[in-house]
Amino acid sequence: MTSSIAPQINYTKRQHADVVAELVEFVQATRAADATDFTTSNLGVMLIELAAYVADLVSYGQDVLAQEVFLATARRYDSVLRFARSVGYVPRSARAATTVLKSATLPSSVVVNGGVVAAGSFIEGLNGLRYEVVDETSIPPGSSIATIQVREGQTFTETFTPTKASGQTFASSRGIVEDASWEVYVGDPDDPANVWTQVDNVLFESSATNTFEVFFSGDGKLSIRFGNGNSGAVPNQTVTLVYRTTNGLSGNTAVNTVKGTFRVDVLLGSIAESLSVANTDAAATGGQDRESVEELRVSIPNSIRTLDKVISIRDYNEAVAGLSGVALTFTDTPLASYSGNIVRVHVWDTEQVDFDVTSTATGVTSSVKYNRFVQVPGTRVNAVQGYLSPRTMVTVHNIVVRPTVANVDMDLGIVNYDRLHNRATVHRQIVEAVVALFEGSGGFSIRMSDVYARVLQVPGVRYFSIKSVDFEHIDPDNPPTVITDSFHQDPPNNPGTDPLQDLIVLGAVTSQFYDDSLLYENEQLYNGTVEDTSIQAINLRALDFALQS
Repeated sequence: MTSSIAPQINYTKRQHADVVAELVEFVQATRAADATDFTTSNLGVMLIELAAYVADLVSYGQDVLAQEVFLATARRYDSVLRFARSVGYVPRSARAATTVLKSATLPSSVVVNGGVVAAGSFIEGLNGLRYEVVDETSIPPGSSIATIQVREGQTFTETFTPTKASGQTFASSRGIVEDASWEVYVGDPDDPANVWTQVDNVLFESSATNTFEVFFSGDGKLSIRFGNGNSGAVPNQTVTLVYRTTNGLSGNTAVNTVKGTFRVDVLLGSIAESLSVANTDAAATGGQDRESVEELRVSIPNSIRTLDKVISIRDYNEAVAGLSGVALTFTDTPLASYSGNIVRVHVWDTEQVDFDVTSTATGVTSSVKYNRFVQVPGTRVNAVQGYLSPRTMVTVHNIVVRPTVANVDMDLGIVNYDRLHNRATVHRQIVEAVVALFEGSGGFSIRMSDVYARVLQVPGVRYFSIKSVDFEHIDPDNPPTVITDSFHQDPPNNPGTDPLQDLIVLGAVTSQFYDDSLLYENEQLYNGTVEDTSIQAINLRALDFALQS
């Protein structure tokens, strides 16, 4: 007796070819007498392929939807921003580069009477970007030259007509908006009393305060949202949004690349002069792109973990280590003051170099890629300080330090290996093993037992004995004196000697540090230098050994 139960379709098939095969099999099983032609030109096959095409599209849409829901897998910037908004995190927008322009000589009328360069005046740099005078600049009478600060980007003013609805939202028409560059007025924008205050979330306001919240779109445009009349006020007059746009990192440019002519309004006589200026002494710096998707994948969880506050030593290390351009951190609290706690954050970056090891006795050379620690640039320190400042307690004073790096020279002596293995291959694998150990050490300590274990794991290595380890660092009591500690092990010839100890590197760093804003007005906690700390990262500088079969 033939079963009348139709075969079951496997609805987990998602690719076009798989769905076609599944549908063909279904038709063959249920319509064997009717469907006998499955060539590609058959109308029935065309309909099957069309249905499979729709199924493939639906599956793709499901995948994309699921992918964009999670922070770890989202690809679209808008999706990550929506996730940030859902947890109350406000991403950092782009920052504009700034520089100082100087004139050669001033027109005589300006020298005698003084002059003014109006806000909004701009010139174009050699990179094609606009550099704008944000604040009106005065040139006092008797000046010999003019000094004018400019900021990359452009200032815009937009107005909106509100209604009586709650939760009204207005968006800028241009992007990318510079971080913290906006002001919102309700009413006459020339009256400072009409400026409203930004808050994290207007719904958290306990009354109808003159407040607004902000969020960004994927293309960098800024949106402002008002309250509902109970939590945050509803604007009842014209809303004016003043903001600046910027090209971020692209605005950084070299000395003498921002040059042009400004109009100077002479203070007396109602005349105007032309003034040629250029950034002859200072490059345009400080430009920074908005947080990328990859940076947001790190900063958003860090924000959630600490409710956007950095409190414990672990919080500092985890939050700062997640910032772009910071590969290693060490935080301590060495000092205390009657006016606040001192937290010192040491930061390092990494660079990739070709690490070359030549064993002259055996004539073998190996070169491997090595990600070693380096000092971070000053701009990166400023970024760390800018990140920490709004996230730490008001009683905490942050000091970000750029430490130096200690160097370790290691001599493995004679490494005995099995001659059945290729000498060059063994040599390279030994170098790779030691370099990988330093890369993954955490930056501050190396265990001699781990050196033995890593090298002995190299195929072909039979035995060896570390001959010496030289550790070069800076004397914390007499900087910048360099001292070298040597650790020797030669038990076969000197039975009384101790084995090499694990190398815990706590050298000294340079006294250069970057201070955040002072805790209280007119109070200077520290000036000049802070005591040298005792923290250094370590790099492998030299590796010596000889292979013997």
